[in-house]
Amino acid sequence: MANYHQRIARVETVRWKRLVAAVSIVTVLLVVPWGAVGGASAAFAAALTSRTHLPMTITVGYIPAESIVDSANHDIYVVNAGSDTISVIDGAAHRVVHTLRLHEAPNSIAYDPVHQIIYVAGSPTLEGGAGHFLLINGRTNHVERSLSIDGYPTSANYAADHVYVTYAPGPGDGTSHDHVMVVDATSQQVVARTLVGSYPCVSAYDQRNTKLYVANCYSNTISVIRTTDQRVASTFSAGSGVGWMIFDDRDGDLYLANYGGTTVTVVDPVAEQTLGQVAVGFGPRGEAFDPLNDRLYVANAGSDTVSVIDAFTQSVVRTVNVGPGPLGVTFDPFDQEIYVTNAATDTISVFGT
Repeated sequence: MANYHQRIARVETVRWKRLVAAVSIVTVLLVVPWGAVGGASAAFAAALTSRTHLPMTITVGYIPAESIVDSANHDIYVVNAGSDTISVIDGAAHRVVHTLRLHEAPNSIAYDPVHQIIYVAGSPTLEGGAGHFLLINGRTNHVERSLSIDGYPTSANYAADHVYVTYAPGPGDGTSHDHVMVVDATSQQVVARTLVGSYPCVSAYDQRNTKLYVANCYSNTISVIRTTDQRVASTFSAGSGVGWMIFDDRDGDLYLANYGGTTVTVVDPVAEQTLGQVAVGFGPRGEAFDPLNDRLYVANAGSDTVSVIDAFTQSVVRTVNVGPGPLGVTFDPFDQEIYVTNAATDTISVFGT
């Protein structure tokens, strides 16, 4: 079981340095005997019948971490942190149609629908080297530009015609690189570097209030950045173990996945107060929001499931079994499907909402 968690943790480790040795996998699964369903409790049987679609599986590169949907051509881009590649999936055919080979270890990805550009945050391939930020043309799948980052990129997020890249110092680095790099999406120039808390790991954008929320995973805080001037307006406590964060545009709430536990914390970012917690599976990390049905999808890396949360009632209404080690979740609005990156088996699970 320890080796299993080592492989899941490698997606986080690759943000620090390029690993050369392969990681062995021992996956311990709790298997429900389907033949025994008839003797299961009524509640368990009801949960089984509530699953409208069983996931299909698509094989991609080594250790898939995150994915995005290109809304212009209905392609899904998957960053494979272990093989330095990006798998391009045809969303209609559900198959890999192209593989982009990089010189960096990609660990996060974002999409600009205005310019049809895919942004990839990449860790350095050598210890002590610089991180990279790649701009890929979604029409040609060619890398148009690469920016060097004085630190280790942890996430990328497109918002308000800017791209926000969180980055942190590497192991043994005594300098302070806990910043958010702000890139103008039109000019493709760096326009600001904003100092935040310790190890900024993910960000979420509030369009209504033009604010970017940055989760600082080591200091257990959230930095609030005004996107009008790219300055920190405030900082508040976020609890411990934040692995991912997403903003609900409809209700105005932040959902923080507590990677070291079994809950998702709901936060009112305006009041800077915790509203409550939702119990999910073990090791929740990736999150995706379906605005059509007001549903939040949470990947539970430790229990190999996706929890579906009703954002109105803030309760789990469905649990879907996926592949081992799910890390990232993406909502495809074209076919109303969910894509889940399974880091332990180099696959994508796809199921309907």
